[in-house]
Amino acid sequence: MELEGSATLVLAAGILCLALLWEWKQQQQSRKFPPGPTPLPLLGNALQLSRGDLFTSLMALRDQYGPVFTVLLGPRRVVVLCGYEAVKEALVDHAEEFSGRGGMPSLDRIFHGYGVILANGERWRQLRQFSVATLRSLGMGKRTLEERIAEEARCLVEEIRKTRGSPFNPSLPVSHAVANVISSIAFGDRFDYQDPTFLSLLDVIQSLFLELTSPWTRLYEMFPGIMRFLPGPHNRILKHVDVLHNFVTERVQRNQKTLDPGCPRDYIDAFLIKMEEEKQNPLSEFHTKNLVLSVVHLFFGGTEMVSSTLRYGFLLLMKYPEVQERVHQEIDGVIGRNRSPAAEDRSRMPYTHAVLHEIQRFSNIIPLGIPHAVIRDTQFQGYMLPKCTEAKESSDFKPSPSRLASRFAQAMPASHMLCGAALLTLAPGEKAKQGTDVFCMLGSALRDPRHFSDPERFNPGNFLDENGGFKKNHAFVAFSSGKRVCLGEGLARMELFLVFTSVLQHFTLQSPVDPQEIDLAPKASGFWNIPPEYRVCALPR
Repeated sequence: MELEGSATLVLAAGILCLALLWEWKQQQQSRKFPPGPTPLPLLGNALQLSRGDLFTSLMALRDQYGPVFTVLLGPRRVVVLCGYEAVKEALVDHAEEFSGRGGMPSLDRIFHGYGVILANGERWRQLRQFSVATLRSLGMGKRTLEERIAEEARCLVEEIRKTRGSPFNPSLPVSHAVANVISSIAFGDRFDYQDPTFLSLLDVIQSLFLELTSPWTRLYEMFPGIMRFLPGPHNRILKHVDVLHNFVTERVQRNQKTLDPGCPRDYIDAFLIKMEEEKQNPLSEFHTKNLVLSVVHLFFGGTEMVSSTLRYGFLLLMKYPEVQERVHQEIDGVIGRNRSPAAEDRSRMPYTHAVLHEIQRFSNIIPLGIPHAVIRDTQFQGYMLPKCTEAKESSDFKPSPSRLASRFAQAMPASHMLCGAALLTLAPGEKAKQGTDVFCMLGSALRDPRHFSDPERFNPGNFLDENGGFKKNHAFVAFSSGKRVCLGEGLARMELFLVFTSVLQHFTLQSPVDPQEIDLAPKASGFWNIPPEYRVCALPR
């Protein structure tokens, strides 16, 4: 009992000292940053962000502190930008300064800054330039890629036809079609819809997407120093990514055995050729680790983002049958029923084009955007935002998480474990980003009332002029903006149009329940919004 009491006193004293030190440090730093809610020691603003989803919580703070404010996710300081003007000022007017990738602890512990989406600095520049050029050479914006998408659209139509008008869940067939498009780019071929490996991969991607929106992952984003020691659902992310990593590694090894440098078949081949060209360059970022993780990024992002948008789109058409009827009329007038839709049809179909934009705006798949970081000390709206750097690791304190957990378990009772973990949050030796992470709230721009009338309502008129022609809206930032704009934007736009119009060319989508009863609220919401589960009846036209 005496030992337990001593341990309690030591921990309490240690936490008190760290809390006082933390509070002093935050007060010194906060003078440089935009205003925000007063944080609690160690917890930051976790309590103010506990209501509902993170996007809604941050938007509530916007009403109090304005479009630019600061929050602390645990000990992590984040500047939040709300509304189109603030997002544009950062991503477009200060594009270079805000071109860094901010921290996402739940993914950083897996990818460690490798791969084209999460990379920074010279690694990101090399991988981004290569990926954009390779996607173009493999057909982005060209007839060859359009044919691949059209093939998958036809396969999807045939899968839907098999339902014979009975209610079915569209999630799996839509994911099949979209995943096969990115598979043809990354791996050079498509999968049969019944392929067990393919089905397993799609299940992993959907599970990973769901885990990344869970409350456990949100806790990890706030308190990685604690959560990495605790068991829980947040650790399933590691297993899901391992499955994708192993699959891509196997495909890389297969391509290496059959590579023809004069005739690259896919993204993997192009990367392998680049690796050979750069093998004498000590500064090259073209190596197997970046190859595997870049393909994982492309496969995951290229599948789930487009699939989620389409699933939300079909749900919205059932909710608003009058919108679906106008799309049917435009398809019949421009394309007819006897030929497949083509990318060139889009310019002659302003209403359908507007509906697709409104689906993306309303569904708001990535409401917070993927976090950014400033790459140099930056003056922004009168505040100095310090650049992000990596904290140096202490050479004399590098125990592994498992050894640390074991040491604490042996030194104190289980009731003291959480307190001990809190101390570890600020312990030396922990490699962490320091500086300014930025949430450019894409969802706040997509629902900015200064640029969209009645933004909480689904209204294709947001993208139509008075003559019924398509009208661009600069606040449409579904693919982000600036230097970190989605590198697959062109591919995604073509997929959405061709798959969407192909399905509606052949079917009328009806809900098994009354349209007024359809709930559009996402199934889960965090960094991403996941569409609700639903069933649809696809009636042949």
